[in-house]
Amino acid sequence: MANRAADWLQRQWRIAGSYEASRTDIELTASEQLAAGDMPILIRIVQKLDREEAGKLTQLAAAVQHHRRWESNIDSAADAVHRAFLAEAHDLRADIADAPKLGLTGPYAESPYSAHTEILVERAGEQVQSLVHARHLKVPKVHPVSLSSAHSDIDDLKRVTEQPVDVRLAVLHGSQLDVWDLRTGRVRRNVIPTLPVDAPNALSGVGTTLLAQFDGNWQLWPTSGPRAISLPTESPNSFYQADGAGGMWRTDAGRIRRYDTTGHPIGPWRRYPTGLEVDPLGATKAAIASNLGALDFNEPHAVLWYPDSGRIVAFNNPCFGTYHVAQRILAFISCDQAGIHLLDTATGRTHTVHLPRGLMMDGSEPVLAPDGSKLAVVAGPRRGDVEATSLYVMDLKTAAVTNLHTAAAPITWSADGSVLLLNINGDGVSPTSQPPSANAPLAYWKPGMSAPAGIRINLANDVFSLVALP
Repeated sequence: MANRAADWLQRQWRIAGSYEASRTDIELTASEQLAAGDMPILIRIVQKLDREEAGKLTQLAAAVQHHRRWESNIDSAADAVHRAFLAEAHDLRADIADAPKLGLTGPYAESPYSAHTEILVERAGEQVQSLVHARHLKVPKVHPVSLSSAHSDIDDLKRVTEQPVDVRLAVLHGSQLDVWDLRTGRVRRNVIPTLPVDAPNALSGVGTTLLAQFDGNWQLWPTSGPRAISLPTESPNSFYQADGAGGMWRTDAGRIRRYDTTGHPIGPWRRYPTGLEVDPLGATKAAIASNLGALDFNEPHAVLWYPDSGRIVAFNNPCFGTYHVAQRILAFISCDQAGIHLLDTATGRTHTVHLPRGLMMDGSEPVLAPDGSKLAVVAGPRRGDVEATSLYVMDLKTAAVTNLHTAAAPITWSADGSVLLLNINGDGVSPTSQPPSANAPLAYWKPGMSAPAGIRINLANDVFSLVALP
């Protein structure tokens, strides 16, 4: 009878261990799935599991207390187990109130147990183990038990986004290219199985195809698969650039020619005018942005060259930089870093949108929506002693400016300019208002949202590139 009592006590101890393992495994799995805005879900999970395990341990403690023990060594071990179970249950209930602090300490739930409770658990475990050895008991086969109270919240974390989002994404991580549909949550993985091991220097969208730049060569990656298309080059300085209208320009050996997304040429070659710099500064379907006859890097002579007509039109841009293209619009930063100039290459007219008074860009590049309707930019105060930066969205049609109150880094816009895609971990320099997410750094924002929402795509610390597809 004493051996049966000892064996029963051992089983209760192992059942309690199964509950503990279940809680910690669920919390760890949930923590690794978190994206922006998911902290309330993790808090609910922790609280539900704490409450459920505390209830289970309380029941086990009551059973141990009332079970007949027969001998003194069993009595001593049972008392230790009873004290340990009650102490754990007490700490778990206290942790329910502490769970909201997870938003301050980070995404991983710490142990809810006090040092005193851990000592009680350790002592109880030693006494149970001694009892087992002294009586030569077999280790029982305890069917693993799991906690179930947080199943609905776990299911929430399995959705790619909290609500369907009308965006398709091409995501390159490692050497794998996946295409995600955020409306359905479905993904086509590894759409081009034979991609180079090394990541491209740059990746941009040309319609539903991706333009990949490597050292010395260029490729087109159709997101329908199944293989990459190598693009021709004749000189080491040749390059391709998207034209903002679903095509691209090839510049090679002092000439330029339009190509489609299958890698086939459209129209004849055009030779660059004498004195025009041959650099990939930016291009629309109609015009190429460049400098003409500039002798000093600090004094650029900005022009638009229209290859089909040969016309060259000067425009005012005294500060050298890269142009951002959206359909027929070229956008470039003002010299004082406080505004964006928008040049319509169809009309030659330029208008400027300004950041709110007292703000300037933080040195990162703005992100222009493909339809030219919106602009996302990280900016901060002009005062040198203030380092707080935030992400601002500028509506280029209404001149409205929205502060998103986060320093998450803008990546790109959806094709229609309705959804902004973000890296919630920021640019690695500016702090963000969100806890960092190692595995799911992507987020999105739409007008009307109070804060960015997470995209639960596990990138597992990979360096990644992201392109929004039409």
